[in-house]
Amino acid sequence: MKTVMDQVISWDWRYPIEPVSLNADEVHVWQAPLKLAQSELNHFYSVLSPEERMRAARLRDMRLQERFIAARGWLRHILWQYIHIKPGDLHFTYNDHGKPSLVHPFDLASGQRLEFNLSHSGDLAMYAICRHRPVGIDLEWLDDRLEMDVIASKFFSPAELQMFRTAPTQQKANTFYACWTQKEAYLKARGEGFCHPTNAFSILPGRQVALKHLLEPEEDHRWSLLHWAPDQGAYAALAVEGRTDFQAVYRAIQ
Repeated sequence: MKTVMDQVISWDWRYPIEPVSLNADEVHVWQAPLKLAQSELNHFYSVLSPEERMRAARLRDMRLQERFIAARGWLRHILWQYIHIKPGDLHFTYNDHGKPSLVHPFDLASGQRLEFNLSHSGDLAMYAICRHRPVGIDLEWLDDRLEMDVIASKFFSPAELQMFRTAPTQQKANTFYACWTQKEAYLKARGEGFCHPTNAFSILPGRQVALKHLLEPEEDHRWSLLHWAPDQGAYAALAVEGRTDFQAVYRAIQ
């Protein structure tokens, strides 16, 4: 798994970049900054839907508001590159667990369905884009205040908990976040979030990360999982339907 992006893009958010080609066997992973100039935030706010503006307004902390506006603004601009609908004209729908999807998800040029997922933490956002297959992505920053033992005891499977508790002290944080981000990416790809019992499946390390589901063994062969460090102190994970038949393409926006 590469720890750096394949392509760094200097993007003027006022204009589309070169048309993006997304093959059926690819997953594009975008990394974007959330700390933006006020002019950029104003532009992103102008393309948000009324519902997104209400969600931003409910965030009392101004920094959280700005991060939300930036994350949703980048989402709209990134999707613009694939589906050829202007950022302000995109419409989203949400399932019962809050996972977003496009109301009109078909590429106007090719007729192919577009799937996506997003995650943001701190001043960084990550987006996963693919064709015709569920996808989930998660991003977390190392938090020294986090009670990892408490969270692991509550949400990890017995196998994961044993792996975490027996990890060397210097590896405990890496073990915890690698497991946690992949679990969340998988749950997001399923579209269920934490409504699905998190201790009913295990993320097991190895030459290739394995998913072992106690209640739904057919899931073990349905998904591919990846994890990496997009920045110092950051942990990211990707879950996509399909077993090793896809290629991840990484892009970072400056």
